[in-house]
Amino acid sequence: MSKRLPLITAIILGLLAVFLSNRYFQKKEKELFQGTKPKPVLVAARDIPADTIIKKSDIKIAQIPAKFIQPSAVNSIKAVVDKMTTAFIFKGEQIVSTKLVSPEKGKWLAIKTPAGKRAVSISADSVTGVSGLLKPGDYVDILGTFDLIKIGESGKQEIQSVTLPLFQNVLVLAVGKEMRKFSLPREGRRGREEKEISTVTLALSPQDAKNLVFAEEKGKIRLLLRGTKDEMETPLSIVNFSTLLQKFSPSVSAQERVKKIKKEESVEVFRGLEKEEVKPSE
Repeated sequence: MSKRLPLITAIILGLLAVFLSNRYFQKKEKELFQGTKPKPVLVAARDIPADTIIKKSDIKIAQIPAKFIQPSAVNSIKAVVDKMTTAFIFKGEQIVSTKLVSPEKGKWLAIKTPAGKRAVSISADSVTGVSGLLKPGDYVDILGTFDLIKIGESGKQEIQSVTLPLFQNVLVLAVGKEMRKFSLPREGRRGREEKEISTVTLALSPQDAKNLVFAEEKGKIRLLLRGTKDEMETPLSIVNFSTLLQKFSPSVSAQERVKKIKKEESVEVFRGLEKEEVKPSE
């Protein structure tokens, strides 16, 4: 029996070593494969440049092991579509929230310009820009005042000033360099001085933008601020000195019309077979 004791001891120790080794390898195997269960994550279906509005066709769902999923990865299609990228995203790359932003929170003028419109800036001051109270997102009407050259009754050239409506219900995209509807309150600006606006950027069709540029070069532009719920476009007539007199001094304008009619009255005089018109004053 004493001769077999070392052998029995060796067998027992060998079995214990095998048991412990199996436990050790099982633990390591569990640690190795821990987190490898695949989970759904959104990835880019193509290369997506920066400043791009993401469409549903730009992304797809991929099954990726949990341990390889990035902390800010997104798995909801609804949370990604119509968002704008702030950096380039490669094909197959996980879509992370840190590279996305809502377009309305951005400062990209191209994103804020409606489809089919063009962003055009005009010079502005405290008078043109409604005392500097315009804000991005407001709507305005645009008037233009011009000096027109006409031939008077004496045959000489005369200058007549007219004001006419150019456009109505136009979206303000930016005031100066500010493209957000609301800015910091005065006490939150830490003593920064308010600068007077120098430009106002508007959204117009390509043809209307060209007309506005020409109108600004040839005359004076004035903006009229609309109310928040006023979307109706009202027909407006041209205003000049004559229309002002007719509006505010109808008696004076009537007298002027009578004088003009009398001045233009004439008498037909026949001399032989010839007829001519002679004014009473002649």
